[in-house]
Amino acid sequence: MSLLANLRLSFRTLTKDWSNSLMAVIVMGIGLGLSLTMLTQINGVLWSKPAAAGSDLQVLLQRDLERGPTSRLPYTLLEAQTLAAEVQSFDGIAIFQDWFPAFSNPNGTELAQRVVAARVDSSLFGLCGVRPLLGSMFTPDDQVPGADTKAIISHDMWQRHYGGEASALGQDVILNGRPFTIIGVMPEGFRFPSTHDLWLPAPWAQWQGRPWNAQPQVRVIGRLKPGVSNQSAETEINGIIARFAETHPEIGERRVASDLEAFNDAFVSTTQNRLLWLMLGFALMVLAISCANVSNLVMARTARRSGELAVRSALGASRGALVGHVLVEGLVICLGGIVVGLGLAYWGAGLIWDFYAANSFRPYWWHMDIDWRMWISAAGFMIVATFGSSLIPALRASRVDTITVLKDDMRTSSGIYVGRLARTLTTLQIALSGALLVTATMMIFTLRELQTRERSYDPDAVLTVHLRTNTSFNYETKADVDAFVRRFKDRAEAINGIDLVATTNSFNFLGIPRREVRFASLERDPEAPPERVDTQIVSPDYFDVLRIQPLQGRVFSEHDVEEGMPVCLVSQRFAQHYWPRENPIGQQLQSPDPQAVPQRWRGVFEENTTWMTVVGVVPDIAPAPVLGEEPSRGELFLPSTQILDRNQQLMMRGSGDLHRHIPAIEALLRELDPHNSPKTPVHTVGDVLLIQLRMLTLLTNIFTIFGVSALLLAFAGLYSVVSFSTRMRTREFGVRVALGAQLGHIISHVLKPIAWQVVPGTLIGLAVGYAFVTVYLPSALNFDELPQGLPAYSGVLLLTTLACLSAALVPAWRAARADPVKALRAD
Repeated sequence: MSLLANLRLSFRTLTKDWSNSLMAVIVMGIGLGLSLTMLTQINGVLWSKPAAAGSDLQVLLQRDLERGPTSRLPYTLLEAQTLAAEVQSFDGIAIFQDWFPAFSNPNGTELAQRVVAARVDSSLFGLCGVRPLLGSMFTPDDQVPGADTKAIISHDMWQRHYGGEASALGQDVILNGRPFTIIGVMPEGFRFPSTHDLWLPAPWAQWQGRPWNAQPQVRVIGRLKPGVSNQSAETEINGIIARFAETHPEIGERRVASDLEAFNDAFVSTTQNRLLWLMLGFALMVLAISCANVSNLVMARTARRSGELAVRSALGASRGALVGHVLVEGLVICLGGIVVGLGLAYWGAGLIWDFYAANSFRPYWWHMDIDWRMWISAAGFMIVATFGSSLIPALRASRVDTITVLKDDMRTSSGIYVGRLARTLTTLQIALSGALLVTATMMIFTLRELQTRERSYDPDAVLTVHLRTNTSFNYETKADVDAFVRRFKDRAEAINGIDLVATTNSFNFLGIPRREVRFASLERDPEAPPERVDTQIVSPDYFDVLRIQPLQGRVFSEHDVEEGMPVCLVSQRFAQHYWPRENPIGQQLQSPDPQAVPQRWRGVFEENTTWMTVVGVVPDIAPAPVLGEEPSRGELFLPSTQILDRNQQLMMRGSGDLHRHIPAIEALLRELDPHNSPKTPVHTVGDVLLIQLRMLTLLTNIFTIFGVSALLLAFAGLYSVVSFSTRMRTREFGVRVALGAQLGHIISHVLKPIAWQVVPGTLIGLAVGYAFVTVYLPSALNFDELPQGLPAYSGVLLLTTLACLSAALVPAWRAARADPVKALRAD
């Protein structure tokens, strides 16, 4: 029979049993779609690289050995310049420094916006092998202090703000109120090193002669010479850094090591890397479940047609023709599943890409394009599973004696179906589904615990916006910063609905940055690492904005000035930890000695080495630590009236729906300083909480989709097995009913062997899931442990059992309710 004739026959037979055929196509499509979506994400994030980087462009990293191999420390400019001058393993090294200036829109009508820029060596673009689309590159003369007034912009910025006109060359771009002349436009898509829109020459010479601990922090990239290994380059770099430390005694004792990382790998965090691989593993599990399901459905379908195949054989059809017909049917089903899977993959990849584009850091070379090699690999699994599940029963059917098949369709078909293999595949589906459901449930528990953490304030009653005043234009001194805050406070509190304004240097809603501190009343081992505590610098009105009253003593006031006694506040948890049986009021704290700690490792109070006196205890503001956060011992508060920090988080207490005040606050910021830009948009604290949890929310949704899809596929697989089994035993059940068997007896007779698949599969799934959520998932999420999981395991056990029983109960009920006369006449 020709291929065309086989196709026509296959379409006719498939449409006769359309429900079984449609289920096979949908099952295959779901598995293929989910696996392709995750493969696309893995390929676009972990395996992609910028064309300019190539395989030999490396990022030089320095790690703190005391904090573990995943820690990263920047190089100082002096260290980087020493490396560039002495290292022999590289064809070239470039130094650059990220900068986030406020960009004033050329039309002057919009609030200045924060842009991602870089101060770079003049050699950086040459090292990357890229030239501007328009204009020229930097030269070494541009890096001379006072001459560093040029800029190169990205193609995207050129289109958005300058209309893509060549006349943009020579125009000024205003950054932090300072003009820079545009001399070039980079090619489309180039935003090296990650999401940058602007490049400026770096005036490194202005730092010449300054000590090591007063040098700026920079990043270093280099292109390895041909034939040079990473290991030999790392050995050379560490030798140079060790000699550098010997000649700079101000560095002191430290344990660091330098290594190299491929350029694209340096922009994917360890947590993100682990989670992506975990999601890929889960996607492949769903694909495996889907393949097992398709195998069961196709084998059952082929086995049910054993009588038809036997008749065809008796009428002269060759064995090859019979097998070919069955394989063509499998091919048709497979093609349908591939079409559905591709549609789901394009849709799913688009959703994830929209999330990345709108909500997260996204290096310019990331993408979500479905690679044809991934498509062939995933589709190949399906084709092999379909053909394999078609071939086994087809070969057996072609060998069976025709008379035997026609006499006893039930027993022979069961053998053709390879019952033990089908049951094994079903058990595997249940196990994988249980593992996925446990992980998804634990992710949901984790997200819920973070969302519902108890707080001592109402997050929806406070607006917040984060500014960074900059020394390059309007804020040279603390008085300049205070004057800006005072002007904003006076004007904002005049807005109807805004009651009070305060400031803090950092209000991280999932945890506060930790600083080093020591205590006058605590004796510590001098070799032990210093205490690290959550620290905020706040204005006197801060606690009124949050509606928090002191538990002991007082809060800050305008009388706590720079010339007065240095004071601080501590939280209740802080006081209970450090002074459990003493009165915290009057205790004294001190920042680390600035002469003993490098500037880049100090806290925000490097100029303050005097003892600070505790004058009050307030309720805990940061929520109690959960999951993998470093155990918090409470919070330390310092007065902004005594200490300067250029990070200004404005906190505004209001009434009613605070979202209606956002346009007025943005207009006020634009009016007070058109060249300064918020680091974050104006939001309520409640909105910021949701934003900070958005990545975990996305991951939770993906894992939930995996778990639910796996359970539905397992349901379909078990249903197909039980449905085939009961259909093949129709005569037997008819006889039992005719002899007086009760309904419950027949149903239990059908369900009892199913239990031997459900129970082991569920227990295996729970064990695998437990291993995931106790070993791999906490390290992937950078958590010490996840919430208590007994409800999760119990819920998964109950849900899986009910789903499996439901899948088996429907065909069992149908078999028990069969008419004995019709059953005995059944083929």
